[in-house]
Amino acid sequence: MRWRCPICAGDLALLQDGARCQLGHQFDRARQGYINLLPVNHKGSREPGDGAEMIKARRAFLAAGHYQPLANRLVAIVCDRVRDSSRITGPVNVLDCGCGEGYYTSALAAGLLELDTPARVAGLDISRMALRLASRQHAGIEFAVASNFHLPVHDDQIDVMIRIFAPGDFGEVRRVLGPQGIIIVVSPGPRHLYELKQGIYAEPRNHVAPTMPEGFDCLLEDTLQFPVVLQAREEIDALLTMTPFVWTARRETLSELDHLTQLTTQADFIIRCYQPMAV
Repeated sequence: MRWRCPICAGDLALLQDGARCQLGHQFDRARQGYINLLPVNHKGSREPGDGAEMIKARRAFLAAGHYQPLANRLVAIVCDRVRDSSRITGPVNVLDCGCGEGYYTSALAAGLLELDTPARVAGLDISRMALRLASRQHAGIEFAVASNFHLPVHDDQIDVMIRIFAPGDFGEVRRVLGPQGIIIVVSPGPRHLYELKQGIYAEPRNHVAPTMPEGFDCLLEDTLQFPVVLQAREEIDALLTMTPFVWTARRETLSELDHLTQLTTQADFIIRCYQPMAV
């Protein structure tokens, strides 16, 4: 895939020590391996994105395999798409936007490798802390600090984009998707982690499904539900800390979760696959 400079939008060459465009804008590669392509005027804060506590908790939770069924479903959808596509020539370009620690990014890379399909898999996230971990764990994948609202990729480059619980701009999605390119968006289903919410809120509410983006066709809408069985206090704390619910729980002096050592809650996901409408 062709990367573009986040400052001048020119061609960006990825080098061993960083990245450089033809106008001389340079971006350093961190010792962990990722490249920082987030200009200061796109940051919004000194250290945007998830912090160390949330990242550590999510890493522990995902490493325990609690969301493995979601990773398996995404790999199956992407591999089916690649098998059925006759319009992709050359390596398949896959971009995980909001990749965090690279859990799903690496699963997609491994799935495409088993498919014996040439692929270039990359991950973007606004959190430097998350990408430090991602780069150390998944050395064969290119990671870059960048915003989903200003993607450092040239037009018409991406065959498959993934966005899991991450915001973004669908105008940017349309710009970077190649011919017949798709974006797979994962959102919380109505009953996602409902039992966890019952321990925090007096009147927990169901999640509201996201609206369909304008200018896109929905090629697939799938739901995925499975139980998440937590058998230690540490696992409950990890799940709580990796979700926005943690801030509400910390404000409550009496939480039903405080004394639990085991918890079974439901994972509930909405998986939608979109493609830009033909102009």
